[in-house]
Amino acid sequence: MNKIKLFSLTIAIICCFTAFSQKKELTLDKAIMGGRDLAPTSWSNVQWAPKNNIFYYSKRGGNYIYSYNPSKNNTDSIDLVSTVNPVLKASGLDELKSVPFFTVSDLNVFEFTTGDQKVSFHTNSKQLTKVFTPAKGLNLLDVAPKGNSLAYVKDQALFVRLDGGSDIMVAQGNDSIVYGESVHRQEFGIDKGTFWSPTGEKLAFYRMDQSLVKKYPIPIWSVTPAKVNYIYYPMAGQKSHHVTLGIYDLASRKITYLDTGGDPEHYLTNICWSPDGNEVYIAEINRDQNHTTFNAYNPVRGNKIRTLYEEQSLQYTEPLVPYTFVPQQNSLLIAQSKRDGWNSLYLYTHEGELVRQLTRGIEVTDILGFDNKNKKVFFQGILPNSIDLQYFQSELSTGKVTQFSNIPGLHNAKISFDGKYAFESNSALNNNSTYICRNLSKNTAQTLLSIQDPIHDYNIGQTILDTLYADDGTRLFARTILPYNFDASKKYPVVIYVYGGPHAQMIRNGRLAQAPLWMYTMANEGFILFTVDNRGSSNRGIDFEKVTHRSLGSTEIDDQMVGYRYIQGKPFVDANKIGVHGWSFGGFMTISMMTRQPDKFYAAVAGGPVTDWNMYEIMYTERYMDTPEQNPDGYKTASTFSYIDQLHGPLLLIHGSEDDVVIWQQSINYIESCVKKGKQVNYFVYPGHKHNVLGKDRIHLIRKVIDYFKLHM
Repeated sequence: MNKIKLFSLTIAIICCFTAFSQKKELTLDKAIMGGRDLAPTSWSNVQWAPKNNIFYYSKRGGNYIYSYNPSKNNTDSIDLVSTVNPVLKASGLDELKSVPFFTVSDLNVFEFTTGDQKVSFHTNSKQLTKVFTPAKGLNLLDVAPKGNSLAYVKDQALFVRLDGGSDIMVAQGNDSIVYGESVHRQEFGIDKGTFWSPTGEKLAFYRMDQSLVKKYPIPIWSVTPAKVNYIYYPMAGQKSHHVTLGIYDLASRKITYLDTGGDPEHYLTNICWSPDGNEVYIAEINRDQNHTTFNAYNPVRGNKIRTLYEEQSLQYTEPLVPYTFVPQQNSLLIAQSKRDGWNSLYLYTHEGELVRQLTRGIEVTDILGFDNKNKKVFFQGILPNSIDLQYFQSELSTGKVTQFSNIPGLHNAKISFDGKYAFESNSALNNNSTYICRNLSKNTAQTLLSIQDPIHDYNIGQTILDTLYADDGTRLFARTILPYNFDASKKYPVVIYVYGGPHAQMIRNGRLAQAPLWMYTMANEGFILFTVDNRGSSNRGIDFEKVTHRSLGSTEIDDQMVGYRYIQGKPFVDANKIGVHGWSFGGFMTISMMTRQPDKFYAAVAGGPVTDWNMYEIMYTERYMDTPEQNPDGYKTASTFSYIDQLHGPLLLIHGSEDDVVIWQQSINYIESCVKKGKQVNYFVYPGHKHNVLGKDRIHLIRKVIDYFKLHM
């Protein structure tokens, strides 16, 4: 071969290789609005049959339902759309365009909704049965587990729609009296306001009296002249709302209110029914949040039957999860409690007698279910000093725990009806996601699918996980994101992204270590993004969480500065160009770090920040800080206003004008104090947005954040 031909062939090979290896640009628009296009391919509707070791799933936008038999390692498929559409059409119902959300009620029997109608369809016999018509356009819809009655809220009134279709008004509310909605500002794990009995014969519901709470104005600028919406926003140390629990009997159509008594400003949470519907259980927390009683009530008479047990703490108690009754048992239940330092499982009788502790030294995150003999409970949890999610079983008779997944990563499982098999969805940093079926008795696994992440087709930089240590030796986890064209011989500015508050974990050993995609776009514009989960954040045990009690912002900053010194010492970091950015609690942390660690941070962007804990809601603030009267020094130390004189360098504050979580006044007051002290700050408001800037406007927000750091760093 002559030299010209060899040269031409070499160039052709290089060009071909370059074409195949060239990656796409991860634009900010794509990072924020890309949605499913950038998410790994996933199966939908994954579930085991109720009484068989067959699990079913579908694929997004597809026509088929698939079934997998682990004993045969065999997959079958059913073209649901082609099979059911002629039957739907003949019944006058809307046809399907693809497989909808469905539940398996038996082998090859699927329940799903088409149009306004919920139906059951047997794919073999092609028999279609109308289940019931769920109501469209109703708020806070809650369907009874049996009987197909439903509860909803409309025009400040709570209604029940009976199985036959007639509507009954249970209670009419008004501006200050609320029925059937979540209460206590969604703290204590509360996310709903109605609770059906197992038989569907009775409905428990919240009633919240806000008349003693001061109204707070939220300005609405979308109309001219502007108007004001008022919300009830109880601030730390002020009067709170009063909550009671009513029981509506569908047969008698009467309401009985439970006689919870005591301080009307206490908190009622973790509502659940006994399996036979004869008792209602409530966790009752005092206003100081350091004492919880777990009580059983008679839903017919409304009287307290007994106290099962009590929990007290020098810091706070915080029950988040209702009881889980052992199936086919009215007398055995599983409680979750952090009394031993971890969120552990305890087996109780319904009378309150502790049978045994079922887990130790594991932060339980979810109960997955039981085997069909009700001898084992399956659960997910996090081991100490870990950011991996594993799953386990505990034997009810002995408390013996068996761990099934044991490699690094996040392992989410669904257990078959008899506890013999588990379907696993697994992910870990820098690994393909996988679907696995595990034989639990043999602890052997069959890989069903390995999923290539489409984000790897884009120009994203390396994500690195590190372990650091706080001043007391506590292990801290850190995440570093590098630019895709990272050059170790260069010096890069760093932006520390911080949250740092309770009920949040920013770093997990899953896809991208849980980093949002916009961070990679920002990194590609010449930054290193760095994050540390400090003490006070979640899923590391109660000692890790409660160390910040009565002094929010102090220990958290100490730990963030451990991360600061770590990343500052890297040879590829411009040690003089380190910024900080965070939102909500992270906004509070951003201002605090900028001012309580003066001259350390070159620039900062604080979004939706709490600037003064006196102005934040009772339920959250008093749990972690006590009241302003009980802890005046703690409130003063935590206040960002105490350090305005130490503000040096560019600071941008951002707030949504309709924020009803961290009220707009928090940052307005801070700006006013900065002006009075002659401190220059930048400020930007997002009209019409609440606590988070979402949708297409989020592109504008992140671009503003990036541009601010580019301008100043």
